[in-house]
Formats: sequence, C-alpha cells, structure tokens
Amino acid sequence: MGNSKIDLMKNKIRPIAIGLFIHNNRLLVSEGYDEIKGKAFFRPLGGAIKFGETGSDAIKREIKEEISEDIEVISFQGVIENLLSIMANRVTKLSWFMQANLKMMIFTPK
Repeated sequence: MGNSKIDLMKNKIRPIAIGLFIHNNRLLVSEGYDEIKGKAFFRPLGGAIKFGETGSDAIKREIKEEISEDIEVISFQGVIENLLSIMANRVTKLSWFMQANLKMMIFTPK
C-alpha cells in the first residue's frame, strides 16, 4: 500500500494560495518537513484552494486555520506553475501568490 498523501495527489492539478506577508523586509514563513527527501523546508503560509473558492478566500481561510488570524488581501502578485513527479505520480501545482497583511502583526524582531 502506498503513501496516502502521495496517492491523493496522483495525476492531479493542485491549486494552492500563498500569502506574502512582508514586514521590515522580512517574509513570514513556516517550517515543513518533506517525508520523501527527509529534509526540512520553509515556505510562506497558505494551502489548498477548494473547488468553488477564490484564491483570496482560500488564503483568508488557510491563515485563519493555521494561525487563527484574520488577514487583509492587498493584491494579487501572480501564479507559478510547477510540473512535479513524485514517486512516479504526475502533479501540476498552480500557486496563486497574494500580498496580504495580518490584522495583528506577529513578527518577532531579531
């Protein structure tokens, strides 16, 4: 039996919404772990766009789910298309990028 996460992505188009939260030239990112590569990675916050949902609505929902914060979407920045092959499964990943502001800034100064 295969990896259920990979099986769900098999030969699919995966649209995601990514929030670009920039404050004092710093980008808010979260840490993830790639189970296939066995490595940590960092990426801006965001997640799947559900069927019938706009990119703006998806990023608002995802941020509320991930960090319990409300956001204001400022502008659409573009789409990046990635054609991936993960363990012999083909995936087209479409990433919608939106500049946004957190209603309550949570950046920690260094």
